[in-house]
Amino acid sequence: MQRLMQSAQAGSLNVVSDYDGTQSVFVPEPSQAWPVQGAVRAAQNLAAAPNTTFTNLTGRSRAEIERFYRDARNELAAPFDDSGLGFTTRRGERGVIYVIGQHGADVDPLLGESYAEPLTPDQEAFGVKIQAEIFEKLAATFGYPVKFSLDEDDVNVIRIECKPTGASVHTRSFDAAHRADAVAIRSFARDFYADNPPVQGLLYFVPGSEVLEITTKSPDKGRGIELIRERFEGPIVFLGDDFTDLYGFAALRRDDFGIVIGDKIRSTLAEEGLLASGNLLFVANPDAAVALLTDLATLRLAQ
Repeated sequence: MQRLMQSAQAGSLNVVSDYDGTQSVFVPEPSQAWPVQGAVRAAQNLAAAPNTTFTNLTGRSRAEIERFYRDARNELAAPFDDSGLGFTTRRGERGVIYVIGQHGADVDPLLGESYAEPLTPDQEAFGVKIQAEIFEKLAATFGYPVKFSLDEDDVNVIRIECKPTGASVHTRSFDAAHRADAVAIRSFARDFYADNPPVQGLLYFVPGSEVLEITTKSPDKGRGIELIRERFEGPIVFLGDDFTDLYGFAALRRDDFGIVIGDKIRSTLAEEGLLASGNLLFVANPDAAVALLTDLATLRLAQ
């Protein structure tokens, strides 16, 4: 905690946060993973604080994060602009919440056009192809319903999430009695595309909490961290909870700080030698993470 407070007192500070499992809890239907209470207000207060930035670094698309933030109307410290997540506080201060989506591959134009990398025609074609293909393959192979969106009472239903560079196979609605089948479903999706790549070049398989993402863009959140480091001065505070966030924690330097939500990746962080640095703090859940962000915002606003 002392190291975090030291970061809070830096002349400039950049807060970078994962979304799912960090600012929101995991739910079976990804489109309903709303931010926990206080998350959006804390992000806005950090973005409005002097010499402070706040960036969402997520596996989701930028459009999804904008929707979650904009729909949290009762949480807003200030209304957002018509496009992007810029805003003006009541005191006339400007703030921007940046979003880097697709695990670092989909860069917010507000960070600068030079950082944005448009999809190639092959990547765009793959995104369309896989969404129908994996739906049909899973429906034909397993005896479970397959949907593009879940109803509130759906149980043991495979959910296909469409993404610009591919798709994600979600099995979060599976109960404990069917967990082995859920693992088999994700393994089947991985093996099918590993053996039958639909486009030239590399495919990336990104495992998460009861989900497998298949994408043509490199899923490296460390790239997102380095982009923020190039763009802004000051140390970085990074928050994450899942295996894709390991790239982000690995990119932290001596003056940076990491906040890990839950224990899912604790053993992997230890194996990678990342616990020895002493610049990681573990908290129990997204509510605890947002409480830290709120305290951090209060300190930054008081400068």
